[in-house]
Amino acid sequence: MSNLALRLKSARVMNGLTLESLAEKMENAVSKQAIQQYESGSRNPGMDVLRALSKALNVRPDYFLREEYLPLGDFKFRKRSKLGQKWEDAFTEKVRDALEKYFDLEEILNARQQFIKPPKLPAISSEQDAEDAADAFREAFSLGSDPIINVLEMLESIGVKVVALEELPDFDGVSTWVRETIPVVVVNKNLLVPTREGEKAKHDRLRFTALHELAHLILDIKDCTEKEEEKYCHIFAGAVLLPKSRIDEHFGKIHRHRIYMQELINVKETYGISIRAILMRLRRHDRISDYDLKTFFAMLNRTYGAKNEPGNCRNVEKPFRFEQLLYRALAEEIISVSKAAEFWGVSLSDLRAHLSKIIQ
Repeated sequence: MSNLALRLKSARVMNGLTLESLAEKMENAVSKQAIQQYESGSRNPGMDVLRALSKALNVRPDYFLREEYLPLGDFKFRKRSKLGQKWEDAFTEKVRDALEKYFDLEEILNARQQFIKPPKLPAISSEQDAEDAADAFREAFSLGSDPIINVLEMLESIGVKVVALEELPDFDGVSTWVRETIPVVVVNKNLLVPTREGEKAKHDRLRFTALHELAHLILDIKDCTEKEEEKYCHIFAGAVLLPKSRIDEHFGKIHRHRIYMQELINVKETYGISIRAILMRLRRHDRISDYDLKTFFAMLNRTYGAKNEPGNCRNVEKPFRFEQLLYRALAEEIISVSKAAEFWGVSLSDLRAHLSKIIQ
């Protein structure tokens, strides 16, 4: 099958359209049967039809002319996900599109990046193994035990491709491999920038999600159930954000009979980890009892709702590298403003307006 045929289907799926709904969107200027033939490769559209298809599918005509159709590994969507197959198919194509742009930009700038796989992580068959793996990860990249300022930037610095897409509230993140050597972590952009007025960004949740997804990629998890694997990835993420040595420092080394909420808020705001994740860390290391854990969770759910809590995460998370490469390519006039608008996924007029504000 030709790249054009693959890309046409990819763009249609990315927009959540069936063959019939795409034909209807084009007011049947192109029939459902013709589109099906284009996607099968048995017939090629002329330039006028290609322009009409690109307009209906919100892509530029040169989208169909990209040389490589990027192969993606499988996404391990959680079984409890209720987003549906249609959403998953559209999501996969959005990720493919974002990564193709990323790799094209790296190629243009000769800035290809190699993943630095952390050495000597233990095989995971117990909760303590997951904890040890988090300590080994911090040691491998000289993170010490201090708070991580920007988790997404840290992941990008070791060669993980981070993609932020604006998705439904039920989606937090997922991960996969590209070409079996490049790890990809995808997060919900709505956790970075809230979409509703008065809503706070959930950077603590995003940081945990990104590290949880990294765990799925780099941990050698032995035969276990899906529930156990999720637990190990949770422990890894929590331990990377808040190492045990810092639990000892901030909460003491013995079982606590009482903990004030302000203690939890202080640690949340310093380490960029949610109060619920802190409580799970405290229970794991026997600083609180099961009863205390359940009491705290019930109070948080009753007072703030299932996904909110007090305290503000001070860490400002943002994928950094793609945008930096794009500014560099523009500043050095390696790509045109028109090409930059395609990479960024914005209109030419919007990009020009943005550049006029930041150019000194």
